[in-house]
Amino acid sequence: TNEPNLTKIHHFIIMRSIATQTTITTTATTNTNTNTGNVFLRRLRCSSSDAHQSDKKTRTAARRNGPETTTTGASSEEEEEQQQQRRHGDDFADDDDANAKTKMMMSRRREILTVLGALPASVEALKTFTFPVSARALTPNQTITISKTSEKMASSGYSFVNPSIDSMGFHALSDNKVYHNMATIDKEARGLVGLLPAGETTAEEVEMLRAKKSLEACGTDFERYKVLVGLQNRDEKTFYNLLRTNVEELLPILYTPTVGEACVRFGEILDRPRGLWVSLNDAGKVEKLVKRWRNEGVRIAVITDGERILGLGDQGANGMGISVGKGMVYAASGVNPEWLLPVQIDTGTNNEDHLKDPLYVGLRKNRERSQKYDLLLEETVFAIRKRYGEDVIIHFEDFAPRNAFRVLKKFQNVPGVVTYNDDIQGTAAVTVAGLIASTRIENVLPLEKQNVLFFGAGQANVGAADLFVRALKSRGLSDEDAVKRVWLFDSKGVVTTSRADFENLSSEKKRFARTESNNAYDATDLLSAVQLCQPTALVGAAAVPNAFSKPVLQEMAKKQ
Repeated sequence: TNEPNLTKIHHFIIMRSIATQTTITTTATTNTNTNTGNVFLRRLRCSSSDAHQSDKKTRTAARRNGPETTTTGASSEEEEEQQQQRRHGDDFADDDDANAKTKMMMSRRREILTVLGALPASVEALKTFTFPVSARALTPNQTITISKTSEKMASSGYSFVNPSIDSMGFHALSDNKVYHNMATIDKEARGLVGLLPAGETTAEEVEMLRAKKSLEACGTDFERYKVLVGLQNRDEKTFYNLLRTNVEELLPILYTPTVGEACVRFGEILDRPRGLWVSLNDAGKVEKLVKRWRNEGVRIAVITDGERILGLGDQGANGMGISVGKGMVYAASGVNPEWLLPVQIDTGTNNEDHLKDPLYVGLRKNRERSQKYDLLLEETVFAIRKRYGEDVIIHFEDFAPRNAFRVLKKFQNVPGVVTYNDDIQGTAAVTVAGLIASTRIENVLPLEKQNVLFFGAGQANVGAADLFVRALKSRGLSDEDAVKRVWLFDSKGVVTTSRADFENLSSEKKRFARTESNNAYDATDLLSAVQLCQPTALVGAAAVPNAFSKPVLQEMAKKQ
């Protein structure tokens, strides 16, 4: 028979075939709403009135003679496939696109397709067609009907708010892109009547108020974090409405500093994991994993390996909290959440507390330091670019210094890859922007005459020092002269070539090591460093509280 090319089916039920070789006829009606062009199957008619009697006889024979008598000509493999489909509905293998899935379903001659939802506008109005049906039995409860909801939608032109999402009925309650609590406005279309309270549809502001009341009942920011993440998993629309109208209040809860505690205790709050998890076990199969991500229009992939989460060190797979959190920062800034893909690269952890924690969610092994790490990261980056295009931004987040600079430079040298490290480049951009802006104040020296002491020598300050040097070079200074206007101060003091640990420093830090003789800048505390180096600007990026003490600031003031 001719089978229509159904490019996507929003909801369907696989019914068992009728016990005799009868014909099922379907008639289609096109929705009058020309904006959506949705098509509904309005009725199915059985041409055999004795189908139920045949079914009863078949099932009786099955009880007497065993399962082999219940089918004619159907292989055990086909039987198993059909049982699998009846159990799982429309959850097909992730590798198949919508076309292939639908064609596969339509080609199975022993199955009847009942559409209870809508088809996209690209599908032509369905013509009357028939399915040859083999000896399968329908129970009385499997009588083929079309829901009254679809009838009403077809006659009134009413449609789904988002017809690209196929969740219906009970499944829609757990779909955070559909469920909007009492503000859900396509309850009938989604088959949610009876599954939600009967009260009137509420306004967006009411749902935000409901969420605020939950936050007010919390005693700590960590409890508020859990409430907000639960809201995001349950009702995405309310979550982002709340975030964008309360950015100043909520970002410190959803991101730093609260997200640090959330990463440490990630195993306690694992609700519905958000993001893509890629581990060493997935090597060679990452493309398949990427295809499983729901959103089609990803433009930014936030990737972490969890080795240096804020100032907390190696958090392993718990680092997913930071990728998700950075996505919230993007969203709060106006970026469409559909464009964001949080990714956790799990290559193990050296955090013994996590390895012993029964709630830890990642691989229970020490970190992989071999080429396998690089190969997994490469496979992930290129799988993402293959699905979402060459313009997708690869955002690296909270990699340890041993890999952060190396990985960034590696992918910067790959033609076409758009890559960005927030810790190195994002912090640097904000820092240098602040320095440039300060020079506009009266009596402040121009940028090319500024001497900057960077307190903290991690990737944030090293990246800022590098960008500062580039800014000076753009103003006419040589590389050598520009570097001389920088001092780095790490946990052991000012970075100099005379330090005992100089050979063990990273190449990025060595570049800024001072070479002056007589140990002119060998200071091990910040006040002494300010007195010796006499900087005109002091930049802090270290997890050391109260480092900028009153004596330090008074000493800085003398230079102005």
